[in-house]
Amino acid sequence: MMRPNDKQQHSETIKTFCEDVVIPTMYQNHLLADWKYYEDETHGTITTIGMMDGLRKLFTGIELPVKQIPKSPELIVATYAKLSERLGFKFSPSKDVLERLAKYAESVGEKENAQKILEISK
Repeated sequence: MMRPNDKQQHSETIKTFCEDVVIPTMYQNHLLADWKYYEDETHGTITTIGMMDGLRKLFTGIELPVKQIPKSPELIVATYAKLSERLGFKFSPSKDVLERLAKYAESVGEKENAQKILEISK
């Protein structure tokens, strides 16, 4: 039977191991790592929540500021450059994404910027 402070001691041991060994090793190898304690979760419920949090952290910055793009098409290049730098892999917008953003820019009266958006892939 687990005593009340056993869970806390176990969590502290895992946190120390992650902070002292796992995370530094991951960063040295250019991998992302983090540690988070979920007070209200158990070993059986943590998997889904942990995966969702991990995916959110991994893909932070992947969402384009769509509403701002018609007036500032350069945000597309800046967003993809920042994501590429953070993850160490070259990301670029697909032709489909650029076409949809151009259509949106045109629909809000930014015809000149719609053309600039289409030229990003060239």
